[in-house]
Amino acid sequence: ILAIVEMCKLNIRDFLESIQSFFNRDLKNIFKVMVVDALRSQGVNFEFNLTNNGVINKINPVTSENILESKTYLEIRSILEDKIGKQNPNLLSLATENLMLYLSDIYPSKLESNEYNYIAYCIHVYSMEMYGEEVNREELALIYKIDTQKDNKIFNQLQTACSI
Repeated sequence: ILAIVEMCKLNIRDFLESIQSFFNRDLKNIFKVMVVDALRSQGVNFEFNLTNNGVINKINPVTSENILESKTYLEIRSILEDKIGKQNPNLLSLATENLMLYLSDIYPSKLESNEYNYIAYCIHVYSMEMYGEEVNREELALIYKIDTQKDNKIFNQLQTACSI
């Protein structure tokens, strides 16, 4: 992480070849997203191949969206704020952090808006479990108005994303 922070202070264009090599490595995607953010902040208009979970994606930092400014992040965060916010600000903070880690882990994949409640539900449950709180999944599923049949995939992704 410190290397990425230091790299942001330099002319990052001198490292494009090394960055491409970095994007091809099997690393946590959050680190790759941090480099994309650094590239975007320096206005680097260059197409890279970014490998995530064995899938090669073409990305251009200038045209890529900052996760924390994306519609997906803002919408899911709003759902979490509505369901958790005033009751438990600490849980909301953890859930928001887990949302960012999850979206970084699946980057540059996009989510459909019909998945937002489901993702928010999974993040809510996962965050409660991280705090050691008792979770009634059926009750929360009713609050989020979702079907819990497919939640294992998302929970597995959350576990991977949040284990830095």
